[in-house]
Amino acid sequence: MRHMRSISLLPTAVIISLCTMLIGWYDYPTVHEYLLETKNTKLVAAAQYKIDGHSAICGRRPTVLNSNFDSWGGSYPGFIIMNPRANRKLPTTVKMFIYAHECGHQFQGAGELRADNFAIRRGILWGWLQNDKGMDQICRFIRKIPADAVHPPGPERCQKMMVYYKALRQRQAKK
Repeated sequence: MRHMRSISLLPTAVIISLCTMLIGWYDYPTVHEYLLETKNTKLVAAAQYKIDGHSAICGRRPTVLNSNFDSWGGSYPGFIIMNPRANRKLPTTVKMFIYAHECGHQFQGAGELRADNFAIRRGILWGWLQNDKGMDQICRFIRKIPADAVHPPGPERCQKMMVYYKALRQRQAKK
């Protein structure tokens, strides 16, 4: 019986091994390669990036400013990318959310909802998400974003973030 269980787990182990190998084969650029390959970028050392006077920190990871990046922000292993032009007119709380969301990918992996929750948790703990108004600003921004291959629809993301935000606030109130 034990032998049969081992055999039945073999296909799962093979699939996991293959997926791990494929992920390892994808060649993400290092921060220095990215800077060499991408024009008009600026490197900001870890813990030196500021958003409207607020420190935007993602551990020891630097931030690359790229006004031609195709989104508001991005995350490659070991560094964060922010698009100052795309973010220019956004409220500070939304800019901080975008940065913290991308930082969340550094610590939580590729999952969008996990990165969203990381950002919400960080915003509350670090003080840039202080009230419902800030959460409303984030949701107003997120709701407009359509679903794609990796991102759930904006309204769904907002709804899940609101549930998480309220739960964190309730926990805080009990302390």
